[in-house]
Amino acid sequence: MMACTQTRNRITSIDHRTLLMPIILGALLLVLLGPVRTATAQGTMGMLPDPINSSELDGYLDRLGLSAEQRRAIDPHFQSYQEEFRRLRDNEIADFMREMQEMQTAGMAMPSRSDMDRLMRRWEHARNLISGLDTQFFNMIQVVLTEEQLAMIERVQMARERHRYSTEVSMGMMGRAADLSELVRQMNMTPDELRRIDPTLAEYERRLTTAMRDQSESSRNMMSDMYDALEEVGFDEEAMEDPAEMTRMMEEMQRVMQDVFAKMAEDAQAIRTLNYRTYRSISELLGETRRRAFRQHFAQQSFHELHFLTNNQTERRFDAAISMDDLDTDLRERIEQEYESYQVDRDRLFDQALRFVAENMQSPMMGMFGTGDDNSDYEQRMDEFRERVQQMDSRANDSLRELMPEEHRRKLNERVSERMQADIEERQAQMEQFRGQSNDESAALTSASSDSHLPGPINTRETAIYADLLGLNEDERMLLEQLHEEYTEYFSEHMKDIMEQVSEAQQNQWRSYQDEVSPEEGRQRVERVFELRQEALNAIAELDDAFFDDVELVVSAESAERARLARARNRAMHGLRASGTGRNRHTTVDLSDVVRLLRWTPEQREAINEILVQWERDATELLSSYYKVNQQLQKALQRFYLEMQDMTREDQQNWMEINERRQELLRDYQARAREAQEAIYELTEEARHSMLAAMSDDDAAAFDDAYRRRAFPAIYNDRRAVHTQLRSALNLPDLTESQRDALTELNLQYNAEYHALTERMVELHRGRRMPSMEAMAESDWAEYMQHESENARLEFERNELNGKVIRELRSLLDEQQRERIGGLPEPARQQRPF
Repeated sequence: MMACTQTRNRITSIDHRTLLMPIILGALLLVLLGPVRTATAQGTMGMLPDPINSSELDGYLDRLGLSAEQRRAIDPHFQSYQEEFRRLRDNEIADFMREMQEMQTAGMAMPSRSDMDRLMRRWEHARNLISGLDTQFFNMIQVVLTEEQLAMIERVQMARERHRYSTEVSMGMMGRAADLSELVRQMNMTPDELRRIDPTLAEYERRLTTAMRDQSESSRNMMSDMYDALEEVGFDEEAMEDPAEMTRMMEEMQRVMQDVFAKMAEDAQAIRTLNYRTYRSISELLGETRRRAFRQHFAQQSFHELHFLTNNQTERRFDAAISMDDLDTDLRERIEQEYESYQVDRDRLFDQALRFVAENMQSPMMGMFGTGDDNSDYEQRMDEFRERVQQMDSRANDSLRELMPEEHRRKLNERVSERMQADIEERQAQMEQFRGQSNDESAALTSASSDSHLPGPINTRETAIYADLLGLNEDERMLLEQLHEEYTEYFSEHMKDIMEQVSEAQQNQWRSYQDEVSPEEGRQRVERVFELRQEALNAIAELDDAFFDDVELVVSAESAERARLARARNRAMHGLRASGTGRNRHTTVDLSDVVRLLRWTPEQREAINEILVQWERDATELLSSYYKVNQQLQKALQRFYLEMQDMTREDQQNWMEINERRQELLRDYQARAREAQEAIYELTEEARHSMLAAMSDDDAAAFDDAYRRRAFPAIYNDRRAVHTQLRSALNLPDLTESQRDALTELNLQYNAEYHALTERMVELHRGRRMPSMEAMAESDWAEYMQHESENARLEFERNELNGKVIRELRSLLDEQQRERIGGLPEPARQQRPF
């Protein structure tokens, strides 16, 4: 995209309408109207706000201080509101989404002014309808509010209005600003603290709502402002056909984009200034400890640039030291004094950095089209802050080390290491849940080098799997472990040189973007990476085969073959996932893994063994073929990326021609990739159904459940599902008759609705055969967007079902009963684009 801007003075033979397309639509439509995937979005890709969801509603009702009886009285109104929103989503919103998708997938044709105006009118109409539904809902619930609560309803409605603005993709283009009212609510401040700051917050909420309304208006007017400005400088059908006008028009485009983004940046900066000034006012009303926590929270939510200040390992080290039980009084006091001195100095520096960033930070899109100022002074000042923080932390750690006796120092290091490891494990667990992976799957993705396509050596987890697969006894397992140790040592020694060569070749390839290399040299560098990668893959396969040759000394050759095939499938899947093509897990489920996880008896396995063994042979071959197709595509894409870079240096290079060849390759790749995926999927489906037919009913049910969780982890790993809580609630011994009746009905209704939504999600994913995002051709975007939109809607509906049942359980059970069933999960919160 930026390369097209840089060559505006060189290209003189491309149709003007076509040339401007990647700039206008690439920069705006694919951002303003682009597909943004949010965790609970109900299918509008961030273009329109979702309805009020359960989590959001709970927040509003908490602010109003509603009783349990009032909340129950509001439930029918909330259900009516959601039904009205569904009708809106299936009609007016659906019409807008269809027209938007047609514009996004119209290839390289720039939309006309009339088409763009029509889309903008539909967009505005849909937004107004959503706003009207929200107003109608708040009007309906006022009948159950007290006078004191009615006095708060305006502020709650403004909170919802701000939430609508904050979820728009276009609002994220200039940087996402925090809502200090939300930050305050998240901090669980005391009633006295809230009373002190509430007048400040009330005025802030009014001003912030107005400012966000203005910013939203600017972002919505962006496209019409751009067309108006282009028309003023003579951008019309005749000008688009005149090559002599091309250079002037490209320069005018640059100026137009500067003006459009400058206005949006002003609005964004106004909000940042309001936030910072209000933050200062609130801070002055808080005690020292709360003020420090508020600043930390504000910086984390508003300015990611200050991560070097918000992630304070030195502070954690002091906390760990002070909490040690065996410190004498004098030592503890000296550590506390040192800690206090450190905090005072760091607070002062934090305040300086926070003010600097709030007043000088540029919005994310300001660097586009040359609209950003020289950022070197800003970066230099930020580097100074980072250096001062490092020096301050280093001095504090040195002082703490000198204060602590050696024995206490050792204990402190152990305690800090344990805490850091716990934090790492917690983050890994969160990431695995986010990706829909199980621990069993993620363990197989260890790479042998910096090249993520190359699998690491057979690890201990895999060795244990092979032992189970081969049915080894204790002595045989010990021998297998010994063979594995020898294999691991040889792998490390034998693969070292080739891995270093791969790493060096990759560095040379990526340096091609900075080095002034010829197009031919760039292509040779790409070829070298893939040649060395294939050489490394062949070497890994040879080492693996040698290991399994040794394994045949322990078990029969036929048994060892199954372990050999399992490793070959693992190698192929590792490379596919590294390329992003493993996203369609249901097309590449390993049936042997599914059976292994069930831990069946030999008798249970016997019924399906013949079918499974044949599937292992056929699937291994198909997966290997699929990986080869993928590698061919990756190599071609890397060459095209270099050609796009070369076009800024070679007059004869034409980005349109390059893009057309890229699209041609992608169309061919898509066909072959889909064919490969379809072949694997059909093979697996045929084997799966044959295995189900050979099983007992109980085994078939268990196998089908395990398969689904393996094939669709993002669907079945639902941390907010409440099946367990409902079952536990029904087993509570102190339920009243009315509680038990209500829980029984709720359980039946929830299970039926949850199952129906889950089945719809499975069927939607089952029909998808989509390679990696970077391999998507223009013609694939319509299918991708339709799938993402429908999947988001189903996720939203299921999350809302969970939220509804959570609310009802909270109402049906008292606090002690809720604690005895393990508590209730939090309803899903809507994640914002950008």
